[in-house]
Amino acid sequence: MARIFIEPFASGFAGGVANPLAQDDSTRRSQTGLGVPVGTVARDVAGNKYMAVKAGASIVINAPVVPNAGLSDVRGSSAAQQFVLGVTDAAFASGDFGWVLTDGSVVCKVVGATAINSLLVTGGTAVTLQLATAADFSQRGCVQITAEAGGLATVFLR
Repeated sequence: MARIFIEPFASGFAGGVANPLAQDDSTRRSQTGLGVPVGTVARDVAGNKYMAVKAGASIVINAPVVPNAGLSDVRGSSAAQQFVLGVTDAAFASGDFGWVLTDGSVVCKVVGATAINSLLVTGGTAVTLQLATAADFSQRGCVQITAEAGGLATVFLR
């Protein structure tokens, strides 16, 4: 859980100006909304960036998420070469509104014994990242910054 601070001038607020002291919990989920529009950006004190999203399906904790084809919601990654929007730091039920980390370091599900400093992308195993190949270099991935342990590793998204 991270205490996050909603960025001023977030879109969707009356007059386009948010309360610069508005805060939330990165693990909060709600079926009725977060009080901010989907797409709103927030940051924690470490500088990690989060985005408000709506889940189109259930998503487990530490899962890479991708936008659906219509861009109306997000889902856990399910195939190779998908655009990684962010990673969950708490589970989502279908229809939940919540926050995903889009920029910074986070624990994520990975496949196999990948090495530190490896480029990771979505793969054939659902809701995990795997080692990138030459064919994947056009995709948004992330860099692994800790050793894999129990199917999890800390990754850095940018």
